[in-house]
Amino acid sequence: MTTLTLLTPRELEILQLILVGYTNKAIAAAICISEKTVEFHLHNIYTKIGVRTRMLAVVWAMQQGIDPETREIPS
Repeated sequence: MTTLTLLTPRELEILQLILVGYTNKAIAAAICISEKTVEFHLHNIYTKIGVRTRMLAVVWAMQQGIDPETREIPS
């Protein structure tokens, strides 16, 4: 089973931002990286958690207990 511990802190940060509806461009601006870097991280996230789409990544994150409102990682 895949858990949050497999994701890097940056990947978790990006996952939280897609939970609240940020686009790749908005994520890039919010955390001062390029859109290509966001795409790279998203690809890694999808691979690690075993999904193929942004929506499935959001569903997975919510099942793991990530709260999009507080952007806190569950302990």
